[in-house]
Amino acid sequence: MAASRCKEEMILKERRREGNEFLKLLFPNKRFGTKMIRINEEQQINHSFGEEVTRERMINQSKLFSEIKERGSYKRGDIELYLNENKEKFEAHGIYYPKLKVKIEFPKPEIKSLQVEEKDGKFYLKSSGQSVKNALEPIIYWINSVHYSDHHITRRAGCFIEIKEGKVEKIGRPKLKYCPLAERTFSMPFSDESIKEGFERRIKEGTFCGQRCVYRRDAWVLYGASEMLADALEDKKIDAAVTVCEGVGTVITDKPEVVQGIGAKMTGVFYTTPIKKIMEKLEEKAYVVFPNTAEIDQIRGARFAKEAGYERIAVTLAGGTARKLHKLREIDGTTALALCTTGIKEFEAYQIKEYADIAWGCGSRHIREMVGPSAFLQIGVHIPVFVLTKEGFEIASSRIKRLDGKIWERIKGLDFTKKYCLWREWPSPIKEGFRLEVERLPVRGNKEPHPLL
Repeated sequence: MAASRCKEEMILKERRREGNEFLKLLFPNKRFGTKMIRINEEQQINHSFGEEVTRERMINQSKLFSEIKERGSYKRGDIELYLNENKEKFEAHGIYYPKLKVKIEFPKPEIKSLQVEEKDGKFYLKSSGQSVKNALEPIIYWINSVHYSDHHITRRAGCFIEIKEGKVEKIGRPKLKYCPLAERTFSMPFSDESIKEGFERRIKEGTFCGQRCVYRRDAWVLYGASEMLADALEDKKIDAAVTVCEGVGTVITDKPEVVQGIGAKMTGVFYTTPIKKIMEKLEEKAYVVFPNTAEIDQIRGARFAKEAGYERIAVTLAGGTARKLHKLREIDGTTALALCTTGIKEFEAYQIKEYADIAWGCGSRHIREMVGPSAFLQIGVHIPVFVLTKEGFEIASSRIKRLDGKIWERIKGLDFTKKYCLWREWPSPIKEGFRLEVERLPVRGNKEPHPLL
């Protein structure tokens, strides 16, 4: 027990050091000591920003009134509205959950017909009127007047990238020197200049802005998470997917074109703020869990999906949030996909091994060494995908079947007590892939990302 605690302490200290390095990158004039709260990198980011606020997010009023009329309430991850009716008037109550530790500008002057009380980090709103519209309008106006900065954190080559107002502001120190996927889809070799140029090109093409394409069905990579989920949705292997989009945060959808649209070219998103135009596009075919704050909370997203009536739910989580995976297992019918694993720690790899259904190797040494041997199927060798459970295989099988029906016929009867590797030499056609029974996993390739982190 003492040895276990000692190991956990070492992991937490290492995590805090990495978090401090990143915060120093963002805020070079501030000190970040060793007494930082024991939380992961993504949470440290969310708890540390104090930016001026300029970005506006409008409530979808037609959807709000429709839900109020049907249920008497309107509920999202960051706002709850309830309506009471008596003989004389309608009374509206609201709870607003602001983005943590972010400076927010509230409407001025105050609205006389609206009561606002701040308590325990939440804002309680109350107003009344002679009609439903009159009762709700002050609350809607107040929430629509909350502004956030246009601020996003993503990652490439093992380093964080900060994007503000459509521009690459800061780049951490690239830790990867080579990646076969980046060689095909991004910029090589990795440097501050190549990473900046790559993201600036993507921004011009429509990411991190209102011109974002959110619907597409064509594949971008062979065995990407969005490709797998889109095919699984189309084949009815799952009922819904809980994923992440920049400018939106957690998204629930049952449409294959939405999963592929937001995930095809997107690297990991670790922090984001609302972008109105992207949300408006997605709300046509998806459920935006946090429409006013764009929070990223996949566990709450899975719970909302369950409450919405979906039974079989696939959920994507970044490797750095793997310690939350056990909470996902408490929600019946969920399948966990662990992504963006480059640079994760041994403890996080252990959580993925124990609780994930599919894990992407990315540039992670710990995923290959710890998760790989526990998988029964490996797809690819350079950037391997490890399938750990039958539920994971169900999702992966839809993608395999579409790429090559002959391969599917050969692997659909896998013995789950054995080890298999579906391999092909990049970038030759998938028809050259084959089912290979092996003694142990992982099978290593000669074009892996390096150095593995």
